[in-house]
Amino acid sequence: MPALRDVEAHWYQIETVRKVLKQYRGRVLLADEVGLGKTIEAGMIVKEYALRGMAERLLILTPAALVGQWREEMAAKFGLDCATSHDSLLRTDPARF
Repeated sequence: MPALRDVEAHWYQIETVRKVLKQYRGRVLLADEVGLGKTIEAGMIVKEYALRGMAERLLILTPAALVGQWREEMAAKFGLDCATSHDSLLRTDPARF
């Protein structure tokens, strides 16, 4: 996976991504136990759509305590820079945010 950086994808994550892309056209809610790789699965799905030019905007809903972690992983592993509710732009210029 040349578009990903420092990602060790497990077979079950790859199968989830394939199923989401083929059967559900990306419209799913990823939910399972903590530590099973939802961030990686979501990142792979989003990156694929971005590479195909099929996603201009994205909304990731995550518990407040995990916002920073998701932002860092999306940037570091998938090259996706995300604005978050922690950004000062949200408070200073909500319309532009």
